[in-house]
Amino acid sequence: MDLKQIITLHLDGASNRKIGSTLGISRNTVNTYMQLFSASDYSLCIFRTILHHHSAPKYTSDSAAKYTTLV
Repeated sequence: MDLKQIITLHLDGASNRKIGSTLGISRNTVNTYMQLFSASDYSLCIFRTILHHHSAPKYTSDSAAKYTTLV
């Protein structure tokens, strides 16, 4: 499950029930995350931006190949 997906679907107007069924998680799980997001001082757009910048893969198979070549 990706928190960014929950936020994006919510910002697109999907209900918590629809988000849960789309992502294959419980509606109660979505409700819990939405409550946690609401309790913070940040907007959902800020959370989505933060998650986007921190969810990028640090290493790829290409990186591993380059490392092996260097060693």
